[in-house]
Amino acid sequence: MDYNSNNKNYMKWTTKNGEQIDIKKLDDSHLLNILKFIKRRAREGVNVIINCGYATDNDFIEYDGYTMYGNEVMEHMNYSALLKEAKNRGLV
Repeated sequence: MDYNSNNKNYMKWTTKNGEQIDIKKLDDSHLLNILKFIKRRAREGVNVIINCGYATDNDFIEYDGYTMYGNEVMEHMNYSALLKEAKNRGLV
């Protein structure tokens, strides 16, 4: 997701191909699939990489990270805004 810094109500969804789509322009089926995807990721977890870099000998990558679950995933992926959009459309 991406937010316009001037308007927090304006939100885009970034697809796995890198395309950014205003949530108001998402197809109904796409919006519902995104909501299912976020719920699934909240249950299974999302790996977050905080710091990443190559070791000096370039044989491996060093990184710090953690796995987020549940509400942390829901908040990070702005589930509430997407759900609100689905409710406005009468989808849920």
